[in-house]
Amino acid sequence: MTSGLHARLAAMMFLQYFAAGATLPILSHYLKNYLGFAPFQVGVVLAMPAVAAILAPLWVNVVADRYLRAEKVIALCQALAAVLMFALSFQDSFPAVVALYLLYSLVFMPCMGLTNTVTFHHATDAGRNFATVRTYGTVGWFAVAWLFGYFWLQRNGGLAESRLPDALLLCAATSAVFAVYALTLPRSEAAGEKTVTKPWESLAVFARPGLMLLCLATFVNSVLNQFYSYGAGPYLSAAGFTDQWIMPSLSLGQFTEIFVMALMAVWVGRFSIKALLIAGVAFQLARFGIFAFTESQALAMAGVSLHGFTYALYFVTAYIYLNNHCHPWERAGAQQVFNIIIGGIGLLAGSLTAGGVGEWAAGPDGAIDYRLFWTVPMVIAAGLILLLAVFFREPVRNNGQDGQDGQDLNHRDTESAE
Repeated sequence: MTSGLHARLAAMMFLQYFAAGATLPILSHYLKNYLGFAPFQVGVVLAMPAVAAILAPLWVNVVADRYLRAEKVIALCQALAAVLMFALSFQDSFPAVVALYLLYSLVFMPCMGLTNTVTFHHATDAGRNFATVRTYGTVGWFAVAWLFGYFWLQRNGGLAESRLPDALLLCAATSAVFAVYALTLPRSEAAGEKTVTKPWESLAVFARPGLMLLCLATFVNSVLNQFYSYGAGPYLSAAGFTDQWIMPSLSLGQFTEIFVMALMAVWVGRFSIKALLIAGVAFQLARFGIFAFTESQALAMAGVSLHGFTYALYFVTAYIYLNNHCHPWERAGAQQVFNIIIGGIGLLAGSLTAGGVGEWAAGPDGAIDYRLFWTVPMVIAAGLILLLAVFFREPVRNNGQDGQDGQDLNHRDTESAE
């Protein structure tokens, strides 16, 4: 991958996650403490991207594979996302927020998988190039946390609470810019070439050794990750962090993610896939344990800092593993199906479960007992580590032979091209 192409794809990731980072870290806090929604209502709103991730591929795969290239679909989706998020910023009723956020998610969520598809399409070394390009998505998330979360929310040294909804306006503006930029991206796989468009063909990819269990584990880890997304903002608020410090504090997780991403290219070649996946879940367990059993703000920040390890070690490893076990014409469909698991079924189950646990852990005054709340995902994480340690097996390469079991398809296709 040339430096110019790397820079263009890096800018794509930066804009994608700058837009997402403008709202997602504080959305639960905004809904609960600014709009006054009940805990379960917050969980329902946060579940809308999950519903969208399940439904969106039904139209995105057809459009991307048959009519438009991936970068054109990104441009269309981001333009619609900008309009819908702008409208959402003026809503304060639960039905209106749910409806608009669902429509927004239907056009925004597919871009998570499509940006991966575009990157993998142009990557000559997926294990190395994807991690480095994806790092700039984390940089975008980190940048918006400070530009908006700290500097914009302060006015004359004090908190400007009326500015909190501006996060949604910033998200809309970023999507509008991204829509224009996406039209300049390099050409990806052409419409009409050999692609997987039938859902059952994409699902068949996951019958390969290791991928079925990986899907189950990724679903569970997505549920755990949503506990963090749901609870982190309100938890920091309850721990005494003021509004202008919540996004910058949460950005510490993105800062460590940048560090871990930079090392992923080395670690993927040095450690086994199984070891990296287990390490990612182990860091999940550690941060939930810190949140559950400490009232120290310093230790709470230490728990937040572990987010970079939990995301990069598990999810980036899973993306690379999936890419290496798909033919080139299977990757777009497989990435979309995997995105359904991560951002769809897992996020839906995680949002509703976290919302239900939040209701269960809330006292008569509505305040959540966070020791009870964080203990639930901590126990689930321990069970997931045991599952991976006992049952996950990595296929063994066949050195380019034609057998099916354990073949690294990306490795084979590269050799064939040479």
